[in-house]
Amino acid sequence: MSNYCFYSQDALALAQSAGVDVIINSYAEQHKKQTYILCRPLSNEDVKYDYDRAIAVFSSGIKPFFIDFGDDDDLFEE
Repeated sequence: MSNYCFYSQDALALAQSAGVDVIINSYAEQHKKQTYILCRPLSNEDVKYDYDRAIAVFSSGIKPFFIDFGDDDDLFEE
């Protein structure tokens, strides 16, 4: 795992299951950009979300983006 990446436990499991962790780690390492990969805000551990098949990627110098691993477009869009 890249020293430039921080994954929450649930985000790491999703990213690894699809193999995108390798791509994210490579980008962060190559560009030396601190990168955070989360499924939900870190401060809201007690909040239950309806959709848990997506991750949010935050990295310096680029707009945050989501990666959806599920197949429920309606819940993902909410």
